[in-house]
Amino acid sequence: MRTLLLLRGAQASGKSTWVAENNLEPYTLNADNIRLNIANPVLLENGSIEISQKYNKLTWELLYQYLEMRMQNGDFTIIDATHSDIKLMNKYRDLANIYKYTIYYLEF
Repeated sequence: MRTLLLLRGAQASGKSTWVAENNLEPYTLNADNIRLNIANPVLLENGSIEISQKYNKLTWELLYQYLEMRMQNGDFTIIDATHSDIKLMNKYRDLANIYKYTIYYLEF
């Protein structure tokens, strides 16, 4: 099942909730989870908690490495991220062409 599903939408638009409600966590790569593996969340002065963007470049490098490993196996994969940058989409297309994947987009 060489399928890549890209979730696209603003922060807090329901992407991760949709993944959880459909029990799809094992199939999902989530940029925020990778960020949290790299660094703790940041407590802001107003008391809210924010996921650090400090290691954004490393986060995406790791996500693409994980994705490529999954694609080498032919695994169905969901990417949970805002996907607001078109340059990121080009990388997905390149990998999809190499590993003969079909890409679907789900907008939130």
